[in-house]
Amino acid sequence: MKIILFFVIYLGVVNCFGNFKVAYNDGASMLNIDGDGVNMSGRMSFESKGETWDIVKSRDGVENRLAIVDTKGDVQGYVTFVKTTESIEILFYHRTAQAYEGILTFDGNVKTSVDAFSCRTNPKVGERVLGLKYGDADSELNDSLFSPANDLAVQFCAANFKLRTVGDGTFKIKMSGKITESAESKFKIAVLKDYYKSRWIPYYKPLDMSRCKKTPTGWLSWNTYFDKATAQDNLAEAKIGKKYLQEFGCEFWSIESWQGNSDKLPVSKFYNMNLEANPAQFPEGMRKLAQDIKALGFRAGLWVAPFGTGNKEFYQAHKNWFLHDKKGEPISCWNGLYTLDPTVEEAREHLKKIFKIAADDWGYEFFKIDGMSGRNKSYCAHLYERPEIRELFKNKDCKNPFELCVKAFRDGIGERNLFLACQGHSSGAEAKYADMARTGADIVHPNEPVKWSNVLLQGRCTVNQIFSHNISMIADPDTLLVKDLPDEEARVSATIVALPAQLTFFGDKLGGLDSAEMKILQQTLPAPFI
Repeated sequence: MKIILFFVIYLGVVNCFGNFKVAYNDGASMLNIDGDGVNMSGRMSFESKGETWDIVKSRDGVENRLAIVDTKGDVQGYVTFVKTTESIEILFYHRTAQAYEGILTFDGNVKTSVDAFSCRTNPKVGERVLGLKYGDADSELNDSLFSPANDLAVQFCAANFKLRTVGDGTFKIKMSGKITESAESKFKIAVLKDYYKSRWIPYYKPLDMSRCKKTPTGWLSWNTYFDKATAQDNLAEAKIGKKYLQEFGCEFWSIESWQGNSDKLPVSKFYNMNLEANPAQFPEGMRKLAQDIKALGFRAGLWVAPFGTGNKEFYQAHKNWFLHDKKGEPISCWNGLYTLDPTVEEAREHLKKIFKIAADDWGYEFFKIDGMSGRNKSYCAHLYERPEIRELFKNKDCKNPFELCVKAFRDGIGERNLFLACQGHSSGAEAKYADMARTGADIVHPNEPVKWSNVLLQGRCTVNQIFSHNISMIADPDTLLVKDLPDEEARVSATIVALPAQLTFFGDKLGGLDSAEMKILQQTLPAPFI
């Protein structure tokens, strides 16, 4: 849908500015604004001290305004239409030397794209959250319509404004204001193309509803097992999940810290760029584990961090794939002692290959890719942007090496499987390729219990990026943990995670939960439909 908002008044004679026309019917007092994909039609009226005054075609030949006529037939004021590049203002005011009270009202319908929803895009002072997508619910605070498919917002401004969803892209609208108040005597309608793309998300794409019909839910091992989980640990938890969570809608079982040398932190020492599983923890391999997870009725997920590796043998066999400083020494990062150079085509092809094997041969359907472009300066997006690092790439003309990585991930994962950008952010290339972004900090750290301060941080991280949640990517606030929190704090965390339909994954050892704690998890399920 392409919308350029230029308006013209016509009564019998059509004068056009751009792609929009505005028509007014004197007899029915009907205003119609029509353009590419948007139609706004309804009754315009003016009331003064209980009397209804007419709004008619201008009597003095001025084409961009209408006349307000009192009950005696005299022109007492005007309604003027003023266009700008992306908006129309409807001004109403007294004729010079006149003064009277009155209220101008427009009451009608707006018709636009079927995917559009009512929302709020104009924040008030001190607010950090905009009311965007929350299903078909309406709010008295809503002031806009937004179409994710077209990345297009229609903003309304009036002293008194109401917007109600009818369905199938139709909305009821009512605007009114006092002619005696200059702050109220104007309606404004603005159509903003590339609303997200031109402002915050340069890689904007609408959330792919074919992959994400609802928010994914599941369990992962990291936040209680950390680097020590085995295949049997994961399956033992999955059996408990099948008994207590699966019937409520728990869908995925995701495996973390499985690679060679992954049984001891830091992540930089893990064998992150090949498919070698840790033989002590996963002796039957990852394909067998995915089959066992599916046999229990879950879909299998896998954690990976392939921007580098700690595997020295792999590095030595593929030195040309990695970054080196001017002395020839390898560059390290959070993901590896040896950091990938994504401008090398062979390296990108290798990334595609390992993901394709994990998806198509092993059977994993959910991929949590860590170390993306979040807050940690040692993550690769930050590292790749540094001028001194950019000088080290094989292809120095590449505009965004990080994007090359993310695209390779998606190409390997395939179009049907889910991609969680762990420590991703909506202002980066993840938005174009990933389905979800891990916006929260770690809810817990190794050898520590979850704390109230972690829950508060979970809430702050939610606020930080919620404006793009369920529009471009689903937000991931990290797992919900209830075992080590008082009941009230556990319920707060459950509310932060599940009420906004954020990614809802659990991280406790399920066998250690009592019935009240398990009930909190059950009450977050099923995830709301987006």
